[in-house]
Amino acid sequence: MSKNSFSLAALCASVFVVGTSEYLIAGMLPEVGADLGVPQSSAGQAVTAYALGVVIGGPAVTLATARMPRKPLALGLMLVFAAGSALSAVAPSFTMLLVGRVVSSLSHAAFLALALVTATKVVPAHRTGSAIATVASGFTVATLLGVPLGSLLGHAAGWRVPFAVLTALALGTIALLAWVLPEQQASPTTVRDELRVVSRKPVLLAVATTAAGFSGVTVVFTYIAPLLTRVAGFTPAGVSPLCCSPMGPAAFWATWPPAS
Repeated sequence: MSKNSFSLAALCASVFVVGTSEYLIAGMLPEVGADLGVPQSSAGQAVTAYALGVVIGGPAVTLATARMPRKPLALGLMLVFAAGSALSAVAPSFTMLLVGRVVSSLSHAAFLALALVTATKVVPAHRTGSAIATVASGFTVATLLGVPLGSLLGHAAGWRVPFAVLTALALGTIALLAWVLPEQQASPTTVRDELRVVSRKPVLLAVATTAAGFSGVTVVFTYIAPLLTRVAGFTPAGVSPLCCSPMGPAAFWATWPPAS
């Protein structure tokens, strides 16, 4: 395997870790609420806090770090993510959990964008598309496997354990990125150029459309665990595979009929 392939694999693994964190807590709201003494409706704000950190902090962090060399920036963003995950794992209160989630989220959008751009720089021009697809697949795998497996682990060992595992994985990807990621200088693009692109009408329309669509999906997905257990009557063990795993149909029949 070439050095470029190792770089793409490291970026993909890092995106998987970051992507898993986004919706991980959605499958464990009952456990979080019971442990920290908050209603499940309030526990769902841990998803909201993360989302706000991505929406508000992502552009701000990206603009603030636009002139930084790419490799140190990637390592720094993953370190911030690891710190937030560690804080979430040991949070003594719901307020501290929200703080940990926000800290993790500040690196989310900036790192994903950086990973995709970096991927295009480590391969020949004719492989740019496949490089982007390879790195982006880490987010897809996070949704299909990372989130449900993390939720299963949370049900079995406690909701803090998946965040501790994410912290360890983040530290591992930092070491991997430090080893294989090539040195890259920042793009000569200025902040004004970035804002000019973002403020274009087609871009704003695409952002608004995406935000509207994902808002509807996220509202339901955030409270999928109490919906499946308290309304549909499924056991907690069936929540994770039913949510977003490819094993969903099999899990449905394995847990049917619902518990009375």
